[in-house]
Amino acid sequence: MGSIIDVTELGLSGIKLIKIQHSVDERGNNSKIYSKKELKKIGISFSLREILSIHCKKNTLRGLHFQREYSQSRLLSCTNGRLFVALVNINRRNKDFGKTATYILQPNEILYVSKEFALGTLALEDLDFICMCGENDFHGESAIGIKWNDPDVDIKWPVKEELLISDADKKLQQFKDLIE
Repeated sequence: MGSIIDVTELGLSGIKLIKIQHSVDERGNNSKIYSKKELKKIGISFSLREILSIHCKKNTLRGLHFQREYSQSRLLSCTNGRLFVALVNINRRNKDFGKTATYILQPNEILYVSKEFALGTLALEDLDFICMCGENDFHGESAIGIKWNDPDVDIKWPVKEELLISDADKKLQQFKDLIE
């Protein structure tokens, strides 16, 4: 039996929510979070290049990040906690250019995000998550992003408390400046 239980399209082309089987017994638990063969069966061609293990304190906001020249698709999976994920379509040739999507990712789910999206995350509690990156390795000189509170993008972040944001993320550009 495969580890994928259900697949849901999340409104914009290039984003899929994958529910995975979670096995529990007296020893503990386990979940298969990556299978090239199973992803291919649901129409996702993913060439794994890097895996990031990320720990976030509650209210940590990261992004909205992307790489212009060396774009990467991503698979996100929470090992514990809930992660608010914000996405902006950055492909000028796509009918959904500039459109956004958000989702609250929980354990036993994997979110597939194509390389056509800028990605932002917000820890709704202390949590750990895995970000698997495909197609290209990280290239710092190609990494850019959209400011998290850009009014033109208008993402409804679910936290009103003080956010933990890096100095670099505070300096990201407005969407309209990136597309000109």
